[in-house]
Amino acid sequence: MPVGRKILFIILGILAAALIGGGIYLSIRWNRPMGESLNLPTLTPAAPQPGESTPAADAAASAQTATAAPAPVCGGPAEPLYLLGIGADERDNTYLYGLGDVTRIARVDFVNQKITILSIPRDLWVEIPDISDHYGIDHGKLNQAYLFGGPGMGYYDGPGGGPGLTARTLMLNFGVRSDYYAAVNMQAFVKIIDALGGIDIYLEHDVDGRPIDDHTEDMGYFNAGQQHLTGAQALRLSRIRKKYNDLTRADNQTLVMCAAKEK
Repeated sequence: MPVGRKILFIILGILAAALIGGGIYLSIRWNRPMGESLNLPTLTPAAPQPGESTPAADAAASAQTATAAPAPVCGGPAEPLYLLGIGADERDNTYLYGLGDVTRIARVDFVNQKITILSIPRDLWVEIPDISDHYGIDHGKLNQAYLFGGPGMGYYDGPGGGPGLTARTLMLNFGVRSDYYAAVNMQAFVKIIDALGGIDIYLEHDVDGRPIDDHTEDMGYFNAGQQHLTGAQALRLSRIRKKYNDLTRADNQTLVMCAAKEK
């Protein structure tokens, strides 16, 4: 075999090995969780009394007479998934501290092909589990669950850090179980919007984020009408509440998330 052809085969062999090795490495990295598992306790229903009707028994009875339910799409489970989304007010590029100022639960139904998202107010006064051995704290605002669970505070020893304690708090107070979670800080939020090339939204009214005192950040002024926002501008719009309330801020955040979805 000519020397040139041998060299070519050697080069091709090296490239093939590199591609196979790289593919295996990327596959492992791709399927590796980005964060720690929530490892939530299993919800065990109470045992029914003789003759008592239960949702499970009623469902089983209905299934005997009902037609076959449609199969879930996208390889998803038959039961809905509940996803916990948290927006932390951490300004540094870390997840050591920060309040969970945005908390949303998404219910993903793979059978009926429907997604429902619930925004949970950050100022709800709730019982926070698993931290009472630190200064006797067992209650606080919902957004503090993320802070107390963060590694920077060191109040919580359970799995999942801030998202883990937030998930346990929601489960304890409202019976809402989270199957998966995603948490982003302010820098990550800005980078996500910029990676999309910005977003386009329509504002029905002017949104005034100018300071009301010496202790208020200037979030800018957004005129009514069509807007193209960078990541930094979208973050400012999402944080405005001083002249309004937290419900108005949640509405603006919904506008931003919907615009990101459309983009």
